[in-house]
Amino acid sequence: MSAQPSIAHPGQSIHLLDLNQDIFQHIVSFLDRPVISILSKTCRSLHNGLAGQLLRGTVSVRRPLLVAFKDFLDADRSRYEFLKHWKFITVPHTATYSPSQVSQDVDVCSILHASHNLVSLSLDKVTPDHFQPKDLRAVFTAIPQLQELSLLSVGPKYGDVLHGVLPNLRILKLDFSTDRLSPLNFLATHRTTLRELTLEHIWPQATFPPDTHPDPFPSVRRLHLNPISSPSGLSTIARCFPNLDALTLHTVILDEGWRQEHGFYAAVLEHDQQGAFAPFARWYDRTAETVRAAGGTWARLATLRALDSVGLFFAPLCCTAERLEVVQASIMPEQMAHVYRELRPRVVVLPPESSPNAFLEAARCHLVTLEHAPSVSHLTVRVSSAVVPVLPLDQVLAALSQALPRSSVSHLLLELSSLGEFGQSEELKAFYRNASDVMQLLSSSIPSLRKIFFDIEGRDLKAWEMDTAGSGAWMEMNEWVALRVISEEGMRDSGRAD
Repeated sequence: MSAQPSIAHPGQSIHLLDLNQDIFQHIVSFLDRPVISILSKTCRSLHNGLAGQLLRGTVSVRRPLLVAFKDFLDADRSRYEFLKHWKFITVPHTATYSPSQVSQDVDVCSILHASHNLVSLSLDKVTPDHFQPKDLRAVFTAIPQLQELSLLSVGPKYGDVLHGVLPNLRILKLDFSTDRLSPLNFLATHRTTLRELTLEHIWPQATFPPDTHPDPFPSVRRLHLNPISSPSGLSTIARCFPNLDALTLHTVILDEGWRQEHGFYAAVLEHDQQGAFAPFARWYDRTAETVRAAGGTWARLATLRALDSVGLFFAPLCCTAERLEVVQASIMPEQMAHVYRELRPRVVVLPPESSPNAFLEAARCHLVTLEHAPSVSHLTVRVSSAVVPVLPLDQVLAALSQALPRSSVSHLLLELSSLGEFGQSEELKAFYRNASDVMQLLSSSIPSLRKIFFDIEGRDLKAWEMDTAGSGAWMEMNEWVALRVISEEGMRDSGRAD
């Protein structure tokens, strides 16, 4: 058994992906035994309690375990009432799972019909081989309390499965396997209820045609798009989702017509000939002006997250963003500086690097561009086990001190994740004990810096507060303050407090 679940609190995720089918069958057979003693009554009660606790979390089940899972639920029908968060994963016929192991005779929809209290559901392959459209629609009619839904690989025959059902749906993730479905028509009856929407593998030109005015989704506050067609459809997207707080961009496509019409190739050629950034800057400014002329986008976003920073340059959003999170920084420093000037973020979150050399390169090339971003006062740098402890923590801080001397960063948060044993090591404790020298180096190198926060795997938050003389000391951080500082709202609050 490769996965060992533990008793969970309500809402905590419990993944049953790799539980051996024999384990399910053992539990079921035990619960079905005649009660012959007080001891067996006690054991039965404990098993039932464990079953109820397991089902309160997110239960993930692969298709080969579906027979045992259904037996497990059917052994005591009241268990269906506990099932609130279910993720069903289809496994192809492979050498690991033979066709005889795959539960073809168990109807997934029958489990869903009996699970009236489901509030979240994930189905990873919505095709006629797994769910007939009429059956899936009937399931959605039977689970009106559902609030969160993920449908992946949605095929062309499912255009109306969400129409008029799931009145409480708030969070929706859709991944399409066809260009014959209009995502906006697919969602038409949920315009005023959806709060968070993810659209994956869409055909952007067909979904958000330029110079169109689709019926808006005014309640959507968080939007994740992959891909978008830059930049011709940006104004259409903004008209469709006018009240966004948070936007995540995955892949940006520069369509060929736009490249030719707006002089992209000429800018590339001029850049290659001159070796200067100015041609790209002029192209960006022309592109941004075109987006504004088409109606613009949003005035302000609370959070903007980009999978790749290159999309931020080639899809000028023409808005400000309070918090900018970059998952992968892969554009020229000059381009990133241009993005900072346009977005004017106050909080910037940078991605973890894959090696010590990559981290040092990012510090030299990308962090230094923050000198062109006077709006940035709060910086989060994520450091993974690929960097620390291979690169000692004091060297990490020394690299930051060289990269940020002319920045306006006052609050620096280092998120140290996936450190394993190092997160509890004597080396780390020794760093905390002897931190004053490197902290004074940071303070003298970065005049604007006032506080440094160290978050060790989300558990151990320490903060060093500097005084105006450049020295400082560790602050005592209780749990409430730690949560307040790590969260987005906390980072904003701490900035206002100072």
